[in-house]
Amino acid sequence: MDTKNFFLMDIVDKIDGANMPLLKQNIEELSDEEMQSLMCISFKNPVVGLLFGFFMGIFGFDRFYKGDMILGVAKIILFVLCVVLFVSGIVILATSGFRDEEQAIALLVCLGLAFLASLIWWFVDLFMVYFGIKKDNFIKIMEAIRVLKS
Repeated sequence: MDTKNFFLMDIVDKIDGANMPLLKQNIEELSDEEMQSLMCISFKNPVVGLLFGFFMGIFGFDRFYKGDMILGVAKIILFVLCVVLFVSGIVILATSGFRDEEQAIALLVCLGLAFLASLIWWFVDLFMVYFGIKKDNFIKIMEAIRVLKS
């Protein structure tokens, strides 16, 4: 099996299938030495990103794996906000003897909204990270091919 077909088989699950014809066309133009260089590049696995997102996405692990550090930190901040609002609501209810119910209810409503936003972001990110990793891998390959050709 030649290196070009081996490379294509190796990355078929790491890029979007719609980009495969363009990738094949560009790889056909590469020499064996250039192919060896291309095969040394490591790619992120979108399934690993999906698993990180499913199990630890609420903490931003999926975004950190993808390389989106700012969004990963933002997800952590949103999670911490949910915890702080929850604890604050419990403390207010416990210390006030249920006299400040309006303030506690307002905190719990904010908690609910923050938690809902966090869940929606978690669900949307399952798809965004999975397909984003595939797109990033494709861009990485095409950029490497461009550099090898020049």
